[in-house]
Amino acid sequence: MKYKKLLPILFFLVVLIFAFIFFQNYSIHGNRLENIKINGNELKIEIVNSSEKLSEGLGERDGLCDKCGMLFEFSEKERHSFWMKGMRFNLDIIWIDGNEIVHIAKNISHNSSETIMPEVKADKVLEIKGGLADRIGIKAGDVVEFK
Repeated sequence: MKYKKLLPILFFLVVLIFAFIFFQNYSIHGNRLENIKINGNELKIEIVNSSEKLSEGLGERDGLCDKCGMLFEFSEKERHSFWMKGMRFNLDIIWIDGNEIVHIAKNISHNSSETIMPEVKADKVLEIKGGLADRIGIKAGDVVEFK
């Protein structure tokens, strides 16, 4: 009889543990989380690749932690353009081809209405807090280590 009372509690604990393990790899926005390294600096990034998430980006958020970012993965290597629609804080935008940084637009104002499009093609774009690229020495030619 004791065991019958413990079964629901045990089941609840198993579900709770599974949820904790599963959701620790996802942000509160439902994006997959991973760590990357650039110049020995580890960044925690949200990865997005659906058209809805790509369009939404970091818009309407109030901020971003100092060593956090959002990585946009594209199926095609192209000249991907970005804008600051709905942004509430400045960004550094980093275009990546394979594992190499090919272009950086630094400290773009959250009030900017321009479309930013580099002359280079890339298959990934990383957005980080404005000014972080300079603070940790990120530059074109650097290698991004994906885990």
